[in-house]
Amino acid sequence: MVRVPQTEGFENPYTLIDAIEDAYPQLKFTAHPGRDNDFLLHPKDDETLAALLNLTSVISKPEKLHLVQPTLPKITGIVMGYPLRLPLEPLQKHTQVLETTRCTTTRDGVSTRQVRVPLEGQTLPSQLDLGVWGTFYLRPFSPEPARCYRCHAFGHTIYRCRQAKKCGIYSAPHDTSICLEKYKRKKQITLCCPNCGKAHHAWNPKCEERQRHVLQGIQGQAAWLEKHSEVPPGTFTWGAPRQPCPAQSTPPNILEEFPPLPASKIQRRQSQSPLTPLNPASTPSVATQNQAHLNITAYPT
Repeated sequence: MVRVPQTEGFENPYTLIDAIEDAYPQLKFTAHPGRDNDFLLHPKDDETLAALLNLTSVISKPEKLHLVQPTLPKITGIVMGYPLRLPLEPLQKHTQVLETTRCTTTRDGVSTRQVRVPLEGQTLPSQLDLGVWGTFYLRPFSPEPARCYRCHAFGHTIYRCRQAKKCGIYSAPHDTSICLEKYKRKKQITLCCPNCGKAHHAWNPKCEERQRHVLQGIQGQAAWLEKHSEVPPGTFTWGAPRQPCPAQSTPPNILEEFPPLPASKIQRRQSQSPLTPLNPASTPSVATQNQAHLNITAYPT
């Protein structure tokens, strides 16, 4: 791709491309708008690409086009069940993984067993084989719902917005900065979300419209897992609360599990006399026992 920026001497990039097409009709390329008021040219052959890059002037006006390196397609997934004590190096060594980021909880920033991985390609694999470390399963990554900073509606960005400008604080047809200035001056302002009409600003995370888009992402992930992934049971269950542990039942009476002893054994136990304690006076002391031992083992002189 070749980028055509705003150039001095031309009203806009469109007029420059029109002049190139008239001056060099042998060049074969297609054009489409890019960001920041630029246009992108897609040459159909190598000769056209070389001619566009060597172009120094158009209708006697200096001009220099810039080559844009095409970005490789990539898709982001979440590795599930990755052990907390296992480093990320085995994932980083995978040929398809571009980078790794361990996910953390929003409230307290505690590390989780999920890792966000951008992968090369346009199709998300259902699993990654890490050799001796095992096979880990993936799910799609759902980013924060896109919100336009012009009309503050969800589902598109400002580059594709065709709606009128709307305040994200008061929902009035003016820029949000007007109400922000009033807020900084500690003036009283009225809160009215342009999406759900509740008393909060458009970027409030508890907005009902935002939560609806988040729920759609969750449902999409669950549908993808059911269709594409052979995840073992218990590896990942999105949005399902942990089942409570079963209540401990009363331990059984062990004596009730054994039959009673026969009458003959009971009588035999009762007839046996209990052991009588030893009389300390009749028991020789340790010194006496040692002396007797010495007397027995002594040799005559």
